[in-house]
Formats: sequence, C-alpha cells, structure tokens
Amino acid sequence: MAPTTRPGCYTSHPNEVPVRITTPTSDQVIQMLQASWSVLTDVGARVLAAKFLHETNGGRNCFNWNLGNVKASANQNHMYLRDNLECVASTAVDRIIANSNGNAAALTEEQRQSTRWQGRCSGGNVGVLFQPPSPECRFRAFDSLSDGAAQWVALQQRIAANHSTYVDALNSGNCTAVAHLLRAANYYNAAESSYAAGLQRYLNTMPIDLGEVDNW
Repeated sequence: MAPTTRPGCYTSHPNEVPVRITTPTSDQVIQMLQASWSVLTDVGARVLAAKFLHETNGGRNCFNWNLGNVKASANQNHMYLRDNLECVASTAVDRIIANSNGNAAALTEEQRQSTRWQGRCSGGNVGVLFQPPSPECRFRAFDSLSDGAAQWVALQQRIAANHSTYVDALNSGNCTAVAHLLRAANYYNAAESSYAAGLQRYLNTMPIDLGEVDNW
C-alpha cells in the first residue's frame, strides 16, 4: 500500500513534518550567539539577531526553529512553506514556470507593487512565487531552538571562513557590508539594497525590542 499524506503535510515523504510556529525572542537569539560564537561582540550578535528578524518578518515567520529560513534537501527533516518568492533571471522565467508542475507563477503587476513584494527583486530579475510541494518551498525543520541555532551558527561560521571580512562587518554594525558579503556568498537573491535596509531597520529598533528604551 502506498504511504498516505499525514495531516499538515503536503507529501508522504517520511522526512516531512507539519509546520509549527516557533518564535524565539531577540534576547534568546543574542544570548545563544554570544555563547556559541566567541568572536562576536555585542554589536555583532545584535546584527545577526537583526538578520534573523529581517528573514522571519520580525520573528513572526519563524517555523520549526529554522532561524534563517534555510532550504532543505529531501533527505533532511523538512517542512513546506507557501508563497515562497524567488528572484530569477527574466530569460529563465518561462522555463522555470513550465517545469514547476503548476506550482509557480510570476508576480502580477499588482503583487509587484504591493507592500509585501515591492522592491524585492532587481537587476533584471523577475519575482516568481512557488507553492508546495515545489523544492523551492522546502525548508529545514528542527526539534528545538538549540538544534536550529546550532545549524544557523554553523552556517554563519562557514560564511566567515570563506569571506574574511564578514566577522568585522558584523562586529562594526556595518549592515551594508554584511548584506554585500552575504550576497557574494549567494546567501540570498533579493535586491541587495533592500536586504541591507531590512538589516539596518531591525538593528535600529533592537534597543526597543530588548526593552532597553521606551518605544515612543
């Protein structure tokens, strides 16, 4: 008998798990970073916490303890998230959509102008929305914050090993440089200026988030 799809899952694959909302606080993320990566200063830990917030819509879109919304292969524990945006070359859009089994569509003009998607893709790239069970919607799933954090920190350390100025950029609070180095590492494919602005915005509001100042 063929395996059946479990509740909350899109496939019958044994490594797929249902999506769970998991919301670590900024303070938890900072403490975890400082405990596990000694080269980080307080500023560096805050920049990475801002990175977490930017990539998870202020922490609201953190699922299954995947702090950086890291993609998964089928042989890893994973979940599927709807409406995953990828910025692809305009010359490849038609081919990618045709090969998506109906699980991808280019952003409409209305969507491109919406607050959610505006400015996300640039440089001749086109925004394409993917739906489960497309591999583009498949993300790592972890059992606990400590498991997810260990993977996330290891990823940042690999980036630092390949880009010698990454740690200095973090510790100096230089969000523009951090965004540039992450783009060079092929960590994301959105517009670099938009990513840098998101990092800076969350870094600027970090004192409020941590309760150090009042939110006037």
